[in-house]
Amino acid sequence: MTQAERILAAIKGEPTDRTPVSLYEIDGFSTRYSPEHPSYERIRAFARENLDNMVMETPMIDAPLGFLFSGGGEDMVTREVRHDGPDEIVRTTVNTPKGPLTMETRHNAEAYTVWTTEFLVKGTEDVDRLLSIPYERKAPDMSAFFAQKERVGDRGIMMPDVHDPVVMCATVMEFNDYILLSALERPKFRRLLDFFAERMHNWLDDVLEAGGGPLFRIVGAELATPPYMRPEDFREFVVNYDGEFIKKIQAAGAYARVHSHGNISKVADMILEMGPDALDPLEEPPGGDISLGEIKRILGDKLCLMGNIQESMFELHTAEEVRAEVRRIKEIASPGGRYVIMPTATPISVPLPEKVEENVFAFMETALE
Repeated sequence: MTQAERILAAIKGEPTDRTPVSLYEIDGFSTRYSPEHPSYERIRAFARENLDNMVMETPMIDAPLGFLFSGGGEDMVTREVRHDGPDEIVRTTVNTPKGPLTMETRHNAEAYTVWTTEFLVKGTEDVDRLLSIPYERKAPDMSAFFAQKERVGDRGIMMPDVHDPVVMCATVMEFNDYILLSALERPKFRRLLDFFAERMHNWLDDVLEAGGGPLFRIVGAELATPPYMRPEDFREFVVNYDGEFIKKIQAAGAYARVHSHGNISKVADMILEMGPDALDPLEEPPGGDISLGEIKRILGDKLCLMGNIQESMFELHTAEEVRAEVRRIKEIASPGGRYVIMPTATPISVPLPEKVEENVFAFMETALE
């Protein structure tokens, strides 16, 4: 089977010639979630040619308010850039009909991550300002997606992200404020969810119509799982929204993968109710609250399971320990098929430490046995 055939067969519950293997954010092609640095090239080259790649390339809206999935005039957003040593600091101001919103991010190239040091929304007045922003529908730019798709060929499949309303809310405010708003200002929180849901549905319609997919990763569910929220909140804030995305994706002949770290035991039945084709990353204790064997027993014949090597294995363990963990997980999850072995995340340190590189290769080579 080709890499694309193998991963699609696993998602659909069809037989495969071996257990599919993915390195998650390092897919051999995209550098959206992994450093574009020479120390990663050996791993990236191996993944590109040997693993079953789900390539993360999300079409974005090229507009000042594109990060809020809207168009908008140039006068609505201003950005100031300054530097503090190796860090790039960007201060963004959004001019709304009810007053300005400001945010600040700090990017460190060595850690290959971006920290939000000041969130856009800092209280209920700012929620009202955000809600007052006029929505201007604009189609996402698909050019990078199709260029990447051509490069990938049959060595994998494309997988854009769908940012659900919960993750969009949590992105624009501190986590504590996000939780308090959902608990104490429920009607306003629902207005904010609806605000983002309209934009995400239109974005998804445009991507599907343009030929995006075949797999979509829906992100955000983990932000409404216990202990952050109650199961009934998960139903209201996730099932009622993400379920509609899943229906739309599947109606277009594509596939939906739900991404949810952490505790899922109390919401597994609701995840199943939404009807996704796949679920990741299946974290066992202490990262999650359910064993892989139990997940396999409950969900394994109903959707494709993807996981669950903890990224800490690469950082903290020996290559032999990594190999042993890979074999343990395959023994539990591979029987019966419909399983993809992959880590819960991948390294982002620059340069990549030699020990981590050795452990990543131990994972890939053992998983391919």
